[in-house]
Amino acid sequence: MAREHCKFHSTSPAVWRCERCRMPLCPDCVPGSRENYDNAMPACALCASELKYLGGANIAKPFWTQAGAFFAYPLKTAGLVTLIAMTAVSAVLPPTMIGLIGMLLLSAFSVHYGLHIIDRVRNGDMSPPKLADVFARDAEHLFLKQLGVLILLGLFVTGAAYLDPVLGFFAGLFVLLAFPASTMLLAMTGSVMDAVHPRNLALLMLRTGPAYLLLWVCLMIVGAGPSLVMPLLAPLLPEQAVFPAIMFVSAYFTFVTYVMMGYLLYEKQAELGFASHENFGEHLDYKPFMTRRAMANARIMASVGRHAQALETLRTAIGVDEANADLREMYYRIVLDSGDEEATRRNANSICDFYISRKLPLKAANFCLETRKRYADFVPKDSTACHQVAEKWFEQGRHKEAAALLLHLHRTAPEYPEMVSAIILVARIFFEGLNAKDKAIALLQQIRTRHPEHPEIARVDRLLEVMNGSTTA
Repeated sequence: MAREHCKFHSTSPAVWRCERCRMPLCPDCVPGSRENYDNAMPACALCASELKYLGGANIAKPFWTQAGAFFAYPLKTAGLVTLIAMTAVSAVLPPTMIGLIGMLLLSAFSVHYGLHIIDRVRNGDMSPPKLADVFARDAEHLFLKQLGVLILLGLFVTGAAYLDPVLGFFAGLFVLLAFPASTMLLAMTGSVMDAVHPRNLALLMLRTGPAYLLLWVCLMIVGAGPSLVMPLLAPLLPEQAVFPAIMFVSAYFTFVTYVMMGYLLYEKQAELGFASHENFGEHLDYKPFMTRRAMANARIMASVGRHAQALETLRTAIGVDEANADLREMYYRIVLDSGDEEATRRNANSICDFYISRKLPLKAANFCLETRKRYADFVPKDSTACHQVAEKWFEQGRHKEAAALLLHLHRTAPEYPEMVSAIILVARIFFEGLNAKDKAIALLQQIRTRHPEHPEIARVDRLLEVMNGSTTA
């Protein structure tokens, strides 16, 4: 199946699609989990129709690339705890009938646990089940159902051989090939009849295609793991540790095979006609969810020219989280893209004031520059913003722009409390950036004359000394 990518993030596989708008979307465009949507499915930002969940079909990595993840899976915390617990139990079983019963129970648990692995992995959850979770679902009697599947498949082959030896041979081949499919169906449906129905088995194998054959070969190889590992391991172990080691190694490789089966179902869920959405996405707290959802919807709305609707969506979210810079930046850019000059200038001042109030003048300076690319005469209305933006432009080497901004400040707000500092900055710009030493000295001397008691006078004197060449400091 060709992978479908998000309309707004071309490198991100789509996980959702609006059938009406024919719009594929990624998790960034549809954030949150079922709980965030009041246990409902999310709706399209454009037409409000319910989105279709694509499941893992688009985001799953190919089966053949996941060998490392398969073999690492049983060694994750919950899986390793289970392996150690099974090994510990096997180590204390006596060589009597009680021990035999104990081994049967361990085998039953291994099957039960493995079927739960398939069920979790097919839904995209690559964390092993916890023992408590598995025992809590013991009422499903999965081991007995698996036993029932084995009996029915055995009867199927026996019956076919009774009718005709050749038919029995081919029935045996079919069962051998279809047994992984049967196990996967049992994990998915919990139904013995569904797991042995020839039509169901054939459909699963055909719909997963060559990947199923690859799985089958991998299962045969991995299933032989214990017989390859134990002859090498046994001579290195004390005699009393050999049997527990066999249990550990056998259970480990068995769990790997269950992970493989679960992952094939996860990767091929679209072909198999299911997309589990019981636990789609990552649950987010209220504010992060509101922010990400508003930004995603606004982006989608703006892409089709619904700027007013996009801005209203963002305003609502800003009302919930006034300190969120991402919301304000997106609001600014949508206003800028709308082409409304008055609104752009107004919002540029707003976001500039926002960053100045948070002591982030560099951010304010960058947004002023971005606005001036569209409207070259834009200057911040707030005097403090004007001063601090000019300082940042000076540090960036934008000397003419910084000087013009400060001279504008001097003309429009002569009573600005920090005007002396602003004029000192102009003098530095003239001297350091514009090679206008005489103008710089004149400005500083003007400060010296008009404000002889100002706290900045000592700084003015040091600058005059530097400019007049009396020191190299």
